[in-house]
Amino acid sequence: MLWELCYTIFLWLPRNPRSATSIPNSRKMVKQVMAKCEVCGKTGMSGHNVSHSKRRTNTRWFANVHKTTIHENGQARRLNICARCLRSQYKSKV
Repeated sequence: MLWELCYTIFLWLPRNPRSATSIPNSRKMVKQVMAKCEVCGKTGMSGHNVSHSKRRTNTRWFANVHKTTIHENGQARRLNICARCLRSQYKSKV
């Protein structure tokens, strides 16, 4: 009787120990918002990490996008803007 209960609990447990301790906010479970510049349209890139043994694993590089307040024609606008466009904007004001 006791072994049947233990066997039922054993079957109920997940086979992969990581799935039992996975955090809901981990990178795989949360869909990330695409980083896109609203001025130039720059987005992320995909490619490979290449190890010393030449093993390739997929990776993603996101654009350096920040939410900033831009003043245009006397009005303030909140934009997602990449670092290059932000730098160019500051240079054009000088």
